[in-house]
Amino acid sequence: MKVYNIRNTQKFFEKLSASKGIVELVDRNGARLQLTQGQGRACLFPFPQIYGEIKEMELCFHCSEDCHEILSYLLNSHNQTASYMADHNVIVQ
Repeated sequence: MKVYNIRNTQKFFEKLSASKGIVELVDRNGARLQLTQGQGRACLFPFPQIYGEIKEMELCFHCSEDCHEILSYLLNSHNQTASYMADHNVIVQ
């Protein structure tokens, strides 16, 4: 999943850290960095201390339910429907 223009990074990472499965960050070269351990274990990064805006981020979810939770959060946090995805370049792959 590619996401763009995340403004409330604390809330986004709070949702991400609640993932049940492993979540990886995919860099420009296709390399993957594991962000969460899944199964309710502690996160690998200090998400609550990350502030700012994310211009672009590609994530790989090992659990489709986690992907749906993040997508739902993104859509609901902006009180939009699927048009938010088009307007803000949210791509689910």
